[in-house]
Amino acid sequence: MFGFVKRSDAPVQVKRASIFLLSYALLVLIGTVFYAVESGGEDMRELIRGLIRVGGIGYIAWWLLSLKKEAWWFAVGACGFLSALGFLGIGAFLYAGSSVSSDYYLLVLKLIAPVYLLLHAFLILVRADTRSLFVGKSA
Repeated sequence: MFGFVKRSDAPVQVKRASIFLLSYALLVLIGTVFYAVESGGEDMRELIRGLIRVGGIGYIAWWLLSLKKEAWWFAVGACGFLSALGFLGIGAFLYAGSSVSSDYYLLVLKLIAPVYLLLHAFLILVRADTRSLFVGKSA
């Protein structure tokens, strides 16, 4: 999964952002599988939605290595949007008064770790040195 990132000719900071996106996709996949096992496979919509997110973020991570301006916009937009949703999820989780001890894996695996990975990728992509790699590039 991460092998094609290492073999790419893209600069190091773009590779790092791509690896963070792929790590996020891996966490989503793990969380989706855990949810599918817990629910006994009854909620197929959640499974399909998770697989679509894994495929979409995986494609964006791969596309980002081509250093196209459109890929940068998609990556920044996806990271920003999904991070905002993650922060809303953390806020809702804490506001609902759920006990952290019983839902610890939910808090860490499905909320905190993905938001960290997405924000890290977002911050790498919006830095001036990384952003300059995509300026003037087109499809």
